[in-house]
Amino acid sequence: MSEFVLFQMCQPFRLSLITGHKFYFEQARKRLLVQFDDIDTEADAIGVHSLKRNSKLYNPDLDNGDQLQQNAYEQMCEFHRLLSNMRNQTRLSVVAGMFHEWDKQLRDWLVQQIEPWNSGDVVAEKIWKANFDRIVELLKCLG
Repeated sequence: MSEFVLFQMCQPFRLSLITGHKFYFEQARKRLLVQFDDIDTEADAIGVHSLKRNSKLYNPDLDNGDQLQQNAYEQMCEFHRLLSNMRNQTRLSVVAGMFHEWDKQLRDWLVQQIEPWNSGDVVAEKIWKANFDRIVELLKCLG
């Protein structure tokens, strides 16, 4: 492989991209993901609330106290499961958003790097239509 460099990302631009991605993650953590930090306590509160609400209707002569507790426990577990799923989906959405933004930035940068070699819209069109694996193949081929 030769020592010739076809693509070189200048340090200020590179740092700007890194800063943007860090900002995205920090804000996603602060504004979205932090809401799921205490789901155990929230689920426990749902169980306690269910127990209190249903105990008002409890008749010791007719009702089974164990069933009352079991129902509260099941509501607590269901709430925890649903909130855990929502947390996981939110995490995946944040990661997908980060990848999407990075992918756009990489393609924009590639277009800017390659366009001087070839006039016209063909380069941009080909880069934006290529799937990500093809972009990786291009970068690998070029070293």
